[in-house]
Amino acid sequence: MESVLIEVLKVGVNFLIELFSGDLPSLYYIWFVVLFLLYFSLGLIINRFSTLKYKGWELIAGFNIGIVIHISLAKFLSIIVEDAIKSPSAISYYFLGLVMLTGSVIVETLYRWIRVKAKRPLVTFLILPSFIILLSIFYFSMKDISAIATASTSFIVTLSIVTTVLMMGLIILLEKGESA
Repeated sequence: MESVLIEVLKVGVNFLIELFSGDLPSLYYIWFVVLFLLYFSLGLIINRFSTLKYKGWELIAGFNIGIVIHISLAKFLSIIVEDAIKSPSAISYYFLGLVMLTGSVIVETLYRWIRVKAKRPLVTFLILPSFIILLSIFYFSMKDISAIATASTSFIVTLSIVTTVLMMGLIILLEKGESA
């Protein structure tokens, strides 16, 4: 268990070093910042109308922990799945982590939107353009970055299944948090 925690910390530190060094492709910075701003602002907006409240620091911590966990998960699953990525690099894991984090942000936001009783049209008006922005970034990133193209089909299917299970776990945790 300690070695898993140490590996996750290594991934987090390496990601922060590369993020702040400026060595990542510019698309990563755009995607990361836009995803963070959308997650944070939509979280605060939904907080106004939801029974489940998050503090600003909880949103920031959840986002940052999420990216590190998703990158670590991509690295871990690439060890398990044979020939997962043809030429693995840290950047390909960062890309896959961003893809999984984007899915998690979308699912969590939609879940919290469903739970909002009042002012749903206003929140919908804010959420839909946000998702269009995220999907546009994802679409344009597919042309420039070949991380998915170098990943095997079995690896992509495994990532999809594991991400779906994690999202279901997130929803269960949110349900428990709301009932508490």
